Amino acid sequence: MTRTFLLLAAAATSASCYVGPTGVGDVAFYWDFSHLRADGTTRIYDANQSPGGGSGFCPESGVDTIDLTYPGGGVIDAGIPCVFAGVQGAIVTLPTGRQDVVITGRRGVNAIYQTRITVDVIDAATVSTSATLPGIQGDLDIFLHFWNFDGTVEQWASCAAAGVAEISVNLVDYFGTSLYSQRFACGSPVQFRTGSGIELDNLDVRIRGYPDAGNTPTFDSCQGQPFDHLANDTGAFGWHAKLFNAVCP
Repeated sequence: MTRTFLLLAAAATSASCYVGPTGVGDVAFYWDFSHLRADGTTRIYDANQSPGGGSGFCPESGVDTIDLTYPGGGVIDAGIPCVFAGVQGAIVTLPTGRQDVVITGRRGVNAIYQTRITVDVIDAATVSTSATLPGIQGDLDIFLHFWNFDGTVEQWASCAAAGVAEISVNLVDYFGTSLYSQRFACGSPVQFRTGSGIELDNLDVRIRGYPDAGNTPTFDSCQGQPFDHLANDTGAFGWHAKLFNAVCP
């Protein structure tokens, strides 16, 4: 495998001459990212695939590096800067024919975006392909803790003891996009599982507790309770959220 700067590779390709079958070809991969909003629409991150500048992370998605692998796990290239020489992409050399490639976006060591694409590699030529990587979902438990007004004592051990009949939950991602926003009967833990999991990210949450079906809360998690949801975070690895016997702005 040879990784090449996209602009340099394009120039080299246009200047080269065909010298016979080689058994390999070049593929220019470009990428951006997406999360599913709470309202069911899609939010695209880092949509400008040619931001310029040097090499580094993609600022909206927070993706540091990209891995290109075969579905069976064989590595094509790994640790490509998300922005590589001013472009969200890179050229790699692959065997000719139809190739399935998995593209994974990582924040640090954690895989948080991923997709699988198929590309037809042409002998001694360069083809281009662009992929939007959706967020990887993971199971999540959010445990509710009911504290007094100033957060000095965890005063109530359950929804019932706190007099909370319903809760509203709003989860936001690294960029501030709402990934989940619903109101439902109070219970702890709040569980998200396969098929309705929450996309992996550095999350924050706003939870409010209501004594009835009305719109006046009696408990509020307020702001600033971040959680690194970067795997299946259930049970002992779940998120513990404090709800205060107060209402924040």
